[in-house]
Amino acid sequence: MRIAVISDIHSNTFALKEVLKDIESKNVDSIINLGDSLYGSIDPLGTARILMESNIVSIAGNQDEIIIDDNASLKDNQSLVFVRSKIADEKILTWLKSLPNVYTDFSRIIRK
Repeated sequence: MRIAVISDIHSNTFALKEVLKDIESKNVDSIINLGDSLYGSIDPLGTARILMESNIVSIAGNQDEIIIDDNASLKDNQSLVFVRSKIADEKILTWLKSLPNVYTDFSRIIRK
């Protein structure tokens, strides 16, 4: 079985698309995303759409958790303000909130 691991996308859909193309060319069975996916100033919405529409197993990184933290300070944090404004869609927020910060259900990854 071939597993690809990606992480720290930081909303860079351009790089994500290229990496996914490369992974596809390598006949990978499963992709695991280790998080820090949407926090960044390039394209958080596009990144969310790609990840949500794919069969990629994702977990929440520390910066993903900041996005959904109601107590996170917006003062002097223009990146967080930008990201939240771009992913205000309830579907995206629900998906992001559903991501575990630890993954233990390997049945989606390991096929018999």
